This record gives sequence, structure tokens and C-alpha cells, in this order.
Amino acid sequence: MSPEEFERLKEQEKAHLRQLRDLKAQHRDVQRKKSIFDALLGMSRPDIDSTHDEQVGKLMQDAAYSEARLDLAMESAGTATGETAAERSAREAEERAALQRAEADALVRQMKQDLQGPMEPSTRGAAAPAAGASGKSIGRAVMDEEETPGAAPPEREAKTLGRPAPPSSDAPS
Repeated sequence: MSPEEFERLKEQEKAHLRQLRDLKAQHRDVQRKKSIFDALLGMSRPDIDSTHDEQVGKLMQDAAYSEARLDLAMESAGTATGETAAERSAREAEERAALQRAEADALVRQMKQDLQGPMEPSTRGAAAPAAGASGKSIGRAVMDEEETPGAAPPEREAKTLGRPAPPSSDAPS
């Protein structure tokens, strides 16, 4: 084999390896896109979609009803205050936009809550018990309402961690 033929074969092999590397990169991209598509398909749930459509319909109906009532109230109030039609329509448009934003925010919060599922009762309002609730504490004792900082402290049991302290020798037996 001549050196020119060796170089030619070497360049062909390099081109072939580059082509393989590009094909492998394309394959990884297609696999990644396929997994994303499969995940999106898995997320669509007909029961949630129908609930969403019902909620959107109800919100639109409520919004239309509220808007009609608002329009009637504004017409009667606008004639009494001397407000021009342009000012009234601009204010109504702002109010409608604010109402739509508020309803959209409420709907998003509701949908997030629905997607997260119901919370377990143990996590809903469970609070840690108070430090003095079990009768054991570490450090200074909590003062009762009748105790004052300057008064002599009442007789209390000695505080211990773990096992109770053995009876002292000066205690009556």
C-alpha cells in the first residue's frame, strides 16, 4: 500500500466516523423529543380537561352576568355624575380587564390545587406541640400569669433530661 492510498483511506474513514457521529447526535435529539412528546401525552387527562372546560364556561357566564349588572349600574350612576361616554367606556374597560385578571388568577390557583390533589389531613393544619405541653422542657421554665419577674420563684421539680434524678439526701424520708 502506497502512502497516498493510505492517506486516502484514512480520510475516507474520518469522513465515515464524522457521519456516524452526526447520525448519533440526530438519534439522541429524536429520542429526547420523543420522550418529551410522550410525557406531554401522558399529562393530558380527559377528566381534568372536562373540569377545566366546565369551570371556564361557568366563569364566562358569571363574568357576563356581572358585567351586565355593572353596565346597568354604571349607566344609572354615569347620568347622575355628568361623566362623558368616553370616560365611562374607558373606566368600564379597565374594570373589565381587572375583573378578568382576578378571575384568571383565581382559576389558575384552583387548577393548581386540583392538579396537586387533596392534601392529607395530617399535613393540612398539624402544628408541633408546644414546648411545655408535655411537662418537660430544656432551659428556663416558662412563667405563669400569676408569677412576676421580681417575686420569689415557687418550688418546682428539678429539670432533668431522660431519667429522673435520684432523691437528694436532704429530702425527708
